[in-house]
Amino acid sequence: MKTNIYRKRPASAFVRGWFETATNGQKAFRQKYPELFEKQIFELTEENMDELIRVGESYELSLHIFRANIQFGVYEKVISILKGIQPDNILDVGSQRGAFLWQLTDTFRYTSVTSVELNQRYINWMKMVQRGGITHLKPICGDAKDLSTFLVHEFDTITALNVLDYSENYKKILNEICRLAKRFIIISIAYGRNDNPRHFYRFNEEDIRRAFQENNIFQVKIEKVQNHLIAVARK
Repeated sequence: MKTNIYRKRPASAFVRGWFETATNGQKAFRQKYPELFEKQIFELTEENMDELIRVGESYELSLHIFRANIQFGVYEKVISILKGIQPDNILDVGSQRGAFLWQLTDTFRYTSVTSVELNQRYINWMKMVQRGGITHLKPICGDAKDLSTFLVHEFDTITALNVLDYSENYKKILNEICRLAKRFIIISIAYGRNDNPRHFYRFNEEDIRRAFQENNIFQVKIEKVQNHLIAVARK
Protein backbone atom coordinates (compact mmCIF):
# COMPACT_ATOMS: atom_id res chain seq x y z
CA MET A 1 0.00 0.00 0.00
CA LYS A 2 1.32 3.45 -0.92
CA THR A 3 1.10 5.93 1.93
CA ASN A 4 2.64 8.84 0.00
CA ILE A 5 -0.68 9.55 -1.74
CA TYR A 6 -1.92 11.10 1.51
CA ARG A 7 -1.19 14.22 3.46
CA LYS A 8 0.40 12.11 6.12
CA ARG A 9 0.25 14.25 9.25
CA PRO A 10 -3.48 15.09 9.24
CA ALA A 11 -4.24 11.52 8.11
CA SER A 12 -2.20 10.20 11.06
CA ALA A 13 -4.01 12.58 13.40
CA PHE A 14 -7.34 11.31 12.06
CA VAL A 15 -6.35 7.71 12.83
CA ARG A 16 -5.17 8.66 16.32
CA GLY A 17 -8.40 10.57 16.92
CA TRP A 18 -10.44 7.57 15.82
CA PHE A 19 -8.65 5.32 18.34
CA GLU A 20 -9.70 7.74 21.09
CA THR A 21 -13.28 6.56 20.55
CA ALA A 22 -12.53 2.96 19.53
CA THR A 23 -13.78 -0.16 21.30
CA ASN A 24 -11.68 -1.97 23.87
CA GLY A 25 -10.64 -4.57 21.31
CA GLN A 26 -9.48 -1.94 18.86
CA LYS A 27 -7.64 -0.06 21.60
CA ALA A 28 -5.33 -3.06 21.98
CA PHE A 29 -3.30 -1.69 19.07
CA ARG A 30 -2.81 1.58 20.90
CA GLN A 31 -1.60 -0.26 23.98
CA LYS A 32 0.78 -2.34 21.86
CA TYR A 33 2.32 0.70 20.10
CA PRO A 34 2.18 3.57 22.61
CA GLU A 35 4.91 5.53 20.77
CA LEU A 36 2.45 6.22 17.94
CA PHE A 37 0.00 7.88 20.32
CA GLU A 38 2.09 9.44 23.08
CA LYS A 39 4.26 11.61 20.82
CA GLN A 40 3.15 15.09 19.84
CA ILE A 41 1.66 14.95 16.33
CA PHE A 42 4.49 17.04 14.88
CA GLU A 43 7.10 14.77 16.46
CA LEU A 44 5.96 11.69 14.53
CA THR A 45 8.52 10.26 12.13
CA GLU A 46 7.72 9.24 8.55
CA GLU A 47 7.74 5.63 9.72
CA ASN A 48 5.31 6.44 12.55
CA MET A 49 2.89 8.14 10.15
CA ASP A 50 3.15 5.32 7.59
CA GLU A 51 2.28 2.80 10.29
CA LEU A 52 -0.73 4.81 11.47
CA ILE A 53 -2.00 5.17 7.92
CA ARG A 54 -1.63 1.44 7.28
CA VAL A 55 -3.67 0.76 10.40
CA GLY A 56 -6.28 3.28 9.31
CA GLU A 57 -6.56 1.53 5.95
CA SER A 58 -6.93 -1.84 7.64
CA TYR A 59 -9.91 -0.49 9.58
CA GLU A 60 -11.30 1.08 6.37
CA LEU A 61 -11.32 4.59 7.81
CA SER A 62 -12.21 7.53 5.55
CA LEU A 63 -8.62 8.35 4.64
CA HIS A 64 -9.59 9.28 1.08
CA ILE A 65 -10.24 12.81 2.33
CA PHE A 66 -6.49 13.24 2.82
CA ARG A 67 -5.48 12.38 -0.73
CA ALA A 68 -3.63 15.04 -2.71
CA ASN A 69 -6.06 17.24 -4.65
CA ILE A 70 -6.03 18.16 -8.35
CA GLN A 71 -6.11 21.84 -7.33
CA PHE A 72 -2.75 21.41 -5.63
CA GLY A 73 -1.28 24.35 -7.57
CA VAL A 74 -4.02 26.70 -6.36
CA TYR A 75 -3.52 25.64 -2.76
CA GLU A 76 0.27 25.92 -3.03
CA LYS A 77 -0.13 29.47 -4.31
CA VAL A 78 -2.43 30.44 -1.45
CA ILE A 79 -0.05 28.87 1.08
CA SER A 80 2.79 30.89 -0.45
CA ILE A 81 0.74 34.08 -0.11
CA LEU A 82 -0.05 33.27 3.51
CA LYS A 83 3.62 32.71 4.28
CA GLY A 84 4.26 36.25 3.09
CA ILE A 85 1.42 37.61 5.20
CA GLN A 86 2.29 35.64 8.37
CA PRO A 87 -1.23 35.94 9.82
CA ASP A 88 -1.88 36.04 13.55
CA ASN A 89 -4.84 33.71 13.08
CA ILE A 90 -6.83 32.33 10.15
CA LEU A 91 -10.49 31.61 9.37
CA ASP A 92 -11.12 29.17 6.52
CA VAL A 93 -14.69 29.47 5.25
CA GLY A 94 -16.34 26.53 3.53
CA SER A 95 -13.56 24.02 4.18
CA GLN A 96 -15.66 21.11 2.89
CA ARG A 97 -13.67 17.85 3.16
CA GLY A 98 -10.49 19.72 4.03
CA ALA A 99 -8.51 19.53 0.77
CA PHE A 100 -6.94 22.92 1.49
CA LEU A 101 -7.42 22.84 5.25
CA TRP A 102 -5.08 19.88 5.82
CA GLN A 103 -2.27 21.63 4.00
CA LEU A 104 -3.03 24.85 5.86
CA THR A 105 -2.89 23.33 9.35
CA ASP A 106 0.23 21.32 8.51
CA THR A 107 2.06 24.43 7.27
CA PHE A 108 0.96 26.87 9.97
CA ARG A 109 1.52 24.65 12.98
CA TYR A 110 1.58 27.44 15.56
CA THR A 111 -1.24 29.55 14.13
CA SER A 112 -4.84 29.19 15.27
CA VAL A 113 -6.95 27.99 12.33
CA THR A 114 -10.74 28.13 12.60
CA SER A 115 -12.85 26.30 10.04
CA VAL A 116 -16.50 27.11 9.35
CA GLU A 117 -18.30 24.38 7.43
CA LEU A 118 -22.02 23.64 7.07
CA ASN A 119 -21.73 19.88 6.61
CA GLN A 120 -21.74 18.19 10.03
CA ARG A 121 -20.07 15.06 8.66
CA TYR A 122 -17.07 17.08 7.53
CA ILE A 123 -16.95 18.82 10.90
CA ASN A 124 -16.87 15.43 12.61
CA TRP A 125 -13.86 14.46 10.50
CA MET A 126 -12.11 17.68 11.47
CA LYS A 127 -12.82 17.04 15.13
CA MET A 128 -11.23 13.62 14.75
CA VAL A 129 -8.10 15.29 13.39
CA GLN A 130 -8.18 17.79 16.24
CA ARG A 131 -8.56 14.99 18.78
CA GLY A 132 -5.60 13.20 17.20
CA GLY A 133 -3.21 16.03 17.93
CA ILE A 134 -3.73 18.96 15.55
CA THR A 135 -5.10 21.07 18.36
CA HIS A 136 -4.67 24.45 16.70
CA LEU A 137 -7.58 23.51 14.40
CA LYS A 138 -10.98 24.74 15.63
CA PRO A 139 -13.89 23.29 13.61
CA ILE A 140 -17.25 25.03 13.81
CA CYS A 141 -20.44 23.90 12.09
CA GLY A 142 -22.09 26.99 10.67
CA ASP A 143 -23.47 28.80 7.66
CA ALA A 144 -21.08 31.21 5.92
CA LYS A 145 -24.00 33.55 5.25
CA ASP A 146 -24.37 34.18 8.99
CA LEU A 147 -21.12 34.50 10.95
CA SER A 148 -22.64 36.70 13.64
CA THR A 149 -21.18 34.53 16.40
CA PHE A 150 -17.79 36.07 15.61
CA LEU A 151 -16.60 39.56 16.45
CA VAL A 152 -15.72 42.28 13.95
CA HIS A 153 -12.06 41.91 12.91
CA GLU A 154 -11.77 38.70 14.93
CA PHE A 155 -9.60 37.06 12.27
CA ASP A 156 -6.41 38.52 10.89
CA THR A 157 -6.79 36.68 7.57
CA ILE A 158 -9.72 34.82 6.02
CA THR A 159 -9.58 32.28 3.19
CA ALA A 160 -12.57 31.18 1.13
CA LEU A 161 -11.50 28.90 -1.71
CA ASN A 162 -14.10 27.78 -4.26
CA VAL A 163 -16.90 29.13 -2.08
CA LEU A 164 -18.45 32.25 -3.59
CA ASP A 165 -19.12 30.75 -7.02
CA TYR A 166 -20.94 27.83 -5.40
CA SER A 167 -23.33 30.01 -3.42
CA GLU A 168 -26.66 31.49 -4.48
CA ASN A 169 -26.01 34.39 -2.10
CA TYR A 170 -22.31 35.11 -2.55
CA LYS A 171 -22.75 38.79 -1.62
CA LYS A 172 -23.95 37.90 1.87
CA ILE A 173 -20.99 35.57 2.38
CA LEU A 174 -18.54 38.19 1.20
CA ASN A 175 -20.18 40.81 3.43
CA GLU A 176 -19.66 38.55 6.44
CA ILE A 177 -16.07 37.75 5.50
CA CYS A 178 -15.21 41.42 5.01
CA ARG A 179 -16.74 42.27 8.38
CA LEU A 180 -14.66 39.69 10.23
CA ALA A 181 -11.30 40.15 8.50
CA LYS A 182 -8.78 42.45 10.13
CA ARG A 183 -6.17 42.59 7.36
CA PHE A 184 -6.44 40.14 4.44
CA ILE A 185 -9.04 38.16 2.53
CA ILE A 186 -8.03 35.49 0.02
CA ILE A 187 -10.57 33.91 -2.31
CA SER A 188 -10.33 31.56 -5.28
CA ILE A 189 -12.93 31.18 -8.01
CA ALA A 190 -13.11 28.93 -11.07
CA TYR A 191 -12.33 30.89 -14.21
CA GLY A 192 -13.26 30.41 -17.86
CA ARG A 193 -15.51 27.73 -19.30
CA ASN A 194 -17.10 25.65 -16.57
CA ASP A 195 -20.07 23.36 -17.07
CA ASN A 196 -20.38 22.37 -13.42
CA PRO A 197 -24.11 22.82 -12.62
CA ARG A 198 -23.25 23.58 -8.99
CA HIS A 199 -21.66 26.86 -10.02
CA PHE A 200 -24.26 29.59 -9.57
CA TYR A 201 -22.04 32.42 -10.82
CA ARG A 202 -19.29 32.99 -13.35
CA PHE A 203 -16.85 35.66 -12.22
CA ASN A 204 -14.24 37.67 -14.07
CA GLU A 205 -11.66 40.02 -12.57
CA GLU A 206 -13.96 43.04 -12.84
CA ASP A 207 -16.74 41.20 -11.00
CA ILE A 208 -14.39 40.36 -8.14
CA ARG A 209 -13.07 43.90 -7.80
CA ARG A 210 -16.61 45.30 -7.85
CA ALA A 211 -17.74 42.87 -5.15
CA PHE A 212 -14.93 43.97 -2.85
CA GLN A 213 -15.51 47.64 -3.62
CA GLU A 214 -19.10 47.23 -2.46
CA ASN A 215 -17.55 46.34 0.90
CA ASN A 216 -15.23 49.37 0.82
CA ILE A 217 -12.15 47.32 0.00
CA PHE A 218 -10.16 48.70 -2.91
CA GLN A 219 -6.74 47.04 -2.67
CA VAL A 220 -7.25 43.79 -4.58
CA LYS A 221 -4.58 41.79 -6.40
CA ILE A 222 -5.76 39.03 -8.74
CA GLU A 223 -3.75 36.19 -10.33
CA LYS A 224 -4.68 33.27 -12.57
CA VAL A 225 -3.61 29.80 -11.42
CA GLN A 226 -4.85 26.49 -12.86
CA ASN A 227 -8.03 27.94 -14.39
CA HIS A 228 -8.78 29.77 -11.17
CA LEU A 229 -8.70 33.40 -10.15
CA ILE A 230 -6.99 33.99 -6.81
CA ALA A 231 -7.80 37.37 -5.28
CA VAL A 232 -5.93 38.86 -2.32
CA ALA A 233 -7.80 41.80 -0.77
CA ARG A 234 -6.08 44.13 1.71
CA LYS A 235 -8.21 46.13 4.15
